[in-house]
Amino acid sequence: MSSWAAIIVEGAEGKLRAFVAGFLAGRQLPSTSVAFGCDLRLEHASLTERLRALLTGGHHLLLAPPELAPALREAIARGGPDVGLHAAGQHDISEAWFDIDATVYARDVAQTIRGVLAAVPHGARLEAYEEHEEVQPEYKAIELYTPVHDYRYRIHVRVIGAVGGVLAIRRELDRIEAVQLSPLHLRDGPLPTSASQEPGAPRKL
Repeated sequence: MSSWAAIIVEGAEGKLRAFVAGFLAGRQLPSTSVAFGCDLRLEHASLTERLRALLTGGHHLLLAPPELAPALREAIARGGPDVGLHAAGQHDISEAWFDIDATVYARDVAQTIRGVLAAVPHGARLEAYEEHEEVQPEYKAIELYTPVHDYRYRIHVRVIGAVGGVLAIRRELDRIEAVQLSPLHLRDGPLPTSASQEPGAPRKL
């Protein structure tokens, strides 16, 4: 599994976004090819001390895949100074993860969540998968007048693994209003060895 790169850039956020957009457009790549740390709610406590030290005022973090990171950093080094941007460092990121929590009262929303989690991208996996579904038809007739519901679905799960896969599934889940996503954690160095649980064998909440 190839590591993604965390590229630290000093400069104005607006100019950096415009620069990255032009870089990707010139290569006919989608805007999701590079991720901005400020859009991901990064958990800074998960970053190494060296990386945290680089993320001071006026510095921004870009996450780029290994096939794109060298060209992006070179482009910033060459053209960035003209618009006030300077590459301040780079760090390899081997893994990312975040937690999902949701309680929903509509079957179609529950099915949407399950569908996203059933299509985990290559390199990512699910851990600590817990879900619970309650169906109480006796409440169907009165749910318009009371806070009870005839259906409730709860889920907690961690998405962990290759950065690209984790970011892809995070984008899908972020579109579902009922889903709460924890800050994104990043890890450098060797991947940990831990047991994972496939979505086909969930635990009950």
